[in-house]
Amino acid sequence: METFLGTLTTVGVALGLGILPCSSQADVPAALGASTGGDGSPASAKPEVVQAGTEPAAATDASMDPAAHRSIWSDWHAEDLLKYDWGRWQLKPRFSMVSIYTDNFQYRPSSLAESDDLLFFSPGFDLQYGRTDYNHATFGYTHDQVVYVSHSNFNTSQDHLNLGLNLTYNRWNLTGTDQLDFLSSFIGIANTQRTILIARQPWRDGYTLTFDATERLRPYVVAYHNAIEYDATSGFYNTELFKGSVGTSYILTSRVKLFGDFYYGQESPSKTSDLQPTVYYNAFYGGGFGATGQFTTRLSGTVRFGYELRSVPNNPAIKDTGSPVIALDLTYLPTQYSQIMLTGSRSTSVSATTPTTSVENKVKLSAIQYISTDLKWSVQFDASASLIDLTDRTITGVLVPFPIETPSGPGTVSIFSSVRTGRNDKDYSLGLSLNYTPNRWLRASLGFNHEEYSFKYHDQAYSYFAGSNLNGLQPYQVNTVVLQVSIGF
Repeated sequence: METFLGTLTTVGVALGLGILPCSSQADVPAALGASTGGDGSPASAKPEVVQAGTEPAAATDASMDPAAHRSIWSDWHAEDLLKYDWGRWQLKPRFSMVSIYTDNFQYRPSSLAESDDLLFFSPGFDLQYGRTDYNHATFGYTHDQVVYVSHSNFNTSQDHLNLGLNLTYNRWNLTGTDQLDFLSSFIGIANTQRTILIARQPWRDGYTLTFDATERLRPYVVAYHNAIEYDATSGFYNTELFKGSVGTSYILTSRVKLFGDFYYGQESPSKTSDLQPTVYYNAFYGGGFGATGQFTTRLSGTVRFGYELRSVPNNPAIKDTGSPVIALDLTYLPTQYSQIMLTGSRSTSVSATTPTTSVENKVKLSAIQYISTDLKWSVQFDASASLIDLTDRTITGVLVPFPIETPSGPGTVSIFSSVRTGRNDKDYSLGLSLNYTPNRWLRASLGFNHEEYSFKYHDQAYSYFAGSNLNGLQPYQVNTVVLQVSIGF
């Protein structure tokens, strides 16, 4: 906690230094006479100050010279260090520092929880070629140096790479993103090895090709890929998902667009250890329709409804299932100083570890209230819930331990039995933060978050089996205090 308070002091100094140049230079509008660059930002040249009706007097003492009282920030602009332009190339360095106090950094049950202060130092940059509003490509890189103050043996590092593409030719448009991360951290929920860092490499990419058939009709094709490769010591299964969609959108009004599509995909888990049970790929397909845009003067976002079928071709023990799928992403503006955001989804999946089909419902509600008329200070509240229902799958011939009373006290006896492997997982979180954004290149926040995970098996007999033989899931609660400062455009 002492480290967290020390970081708070350091952040206060950084904010103070950042505010000084911002108040006089960074936000000077062009209407006041300051020349601007091609992107609308203030240029390095300053307007000359002239006092009307007076003649300049010769300085007779250094204390009378205004230049003698200038700070080192007087002629400094954020663009001088945080934005570089060379023709069509643009480079934007950035840096963030995060201090996190957590009372359960390994996501363990409350009786085994340990606290620590984590420090993240994250330099990075964004490189762009081309115009943002037309054809362009982007590349970004961020490095995280992670320090565990009280458990230095867990100190680690992470790297993040991302690519972006936007190409337009005649009536064709291609957009896409790629994200590759090299992560090393503790993971909650289904982590059977909570005392070690989990090394993993998520890789996500998606591309959309659109054709402007008419002024209102725009067919499109979407290709999506999502894979996670875990270290062999993690106890997790690797996963890889491919999904392809074909659909069209129709511009209903200048503000609202309708769309509909069909898709097919495969999700393929794979073992990281020979000791893990065999897993099978599953196929899914479905379709949906929805709308996106500005629905009213205060309500905007995207709404989608559909239906999905999922099967496991090589494992007849898992029944084919069909289920409605829903996705919501809405923003509502009650006043000019507040906004409410709602995201939610209902989707299907197949668990690699059980294995059984599952339905996952997620919802997140966020509310932002600006507490200053210049929109620099705001308070944000977040609440989210994830409910996963793993449907029942009956397995026979399992040696299940049952509790019994013996002359020497409680004990167990193992018998062969049929059990149901269904389970309900619940993950809740609540957060509150104070945010400060004095300008476009400096952001700071101080927040608190509480997360709670629990689960319940449908079959009590299987609950004993899982707890005694699989060393599986464990409930946990985590409270964190997060202080963050980010510098960069």
